Amino acid sequence: MKTFQKLKQNPDLWGRYLVREKVIDAIRAYFKAEGFHEVEVPLLLPTPSTEPFLEVFKTELKDDQGRRWDGFLPSSPEFALKKLLSAGSGSIFTITKSFRNGEGRSSRHNPEFTILEWYRTPGDYMDVARDFEGLMIHILKSVNRYISKSANQINQDNSEILRYQGKEYSLKIPWERISVAEAFEKYAGIDVETMLDEEKLKIAGKEKGYQVSEETTWEEVWNQIIANEIEPKLGQKGPTILYDYPVSQAALSKKKVDDPRFAERFEVFMAGLELGK
Repeated sequence: MKTFQKLKQNPDLWGRYLVREKVIDAIRAYFKAEGFHEVEVPLLLPTPSTEPFLEVFKTELKDDQGRRWDGFLPSSPEFALKKLLSAGSGSIFTITKSFRNGEGRSSRHNPEFTILEWYRTPGDYMDVARDFEGLMIHILKSVNRYISKSANQINQDNSEILRYQGKEYSLKIPWERISVAEAFEKYAGIDVETMLDEEKLKIAGKEKGYQVSEETTWEEVWNQIIANEIEPKLGQKGPTILYDYPVSQAALSKKKVDDPRFAERFEVFMAGLELGK
């Protein structure tokens, strides 16, 4: 049944439906208070993004003279925002649509989705991680106020507990932080030297029962291990920040000065699900 049909048949669902509006309002309020500018990015591009594992949507443009050329829907607003950063925009954020083909539809994927992306300047990736912490707390308290008001309940805006699928998760700051190297050691039993070496990692992956052949790449083995043995175990009590990815897994990220094998990139997980990066 379509969403509008459910809402028409059961008007009580409108309160739940409008939580999204409160989340968007809370996001804007948080970043405005932090001095960010909200910017708009294009949704029709002359060239596709360069991520090799993302399939983009392609269309064709034409003018009144019959001339035609290719157009593409963005897989993320990253490139547009970084152009603005390079021009001196200062701290910026956008709430927009992005599109990714070839991933199907599931509880974790949709070809069209809403995405929030922001950049703080001056600041580094851990400053952005702290923004993530502050933002989530702000959203939770804002939504709790809305729900409490809608249900005529006592205001619960000071709660730092998020309830998801019958389980409670604490958003109390600071969140758990673990590097990719530490996570491979802790959850997969693979040390950093093995993780970064193609032949050693392929041997380790084969011993674990993954499909590994002569043609299998380091990245394919790495992705299998992190997707099956690490990510599902993250954020089981509250959000986890997984940081410092191998450079090959961190496009457009800054290499670490003290160990250039890794780059300054992080992802946030809760209940084994990626919330953002």
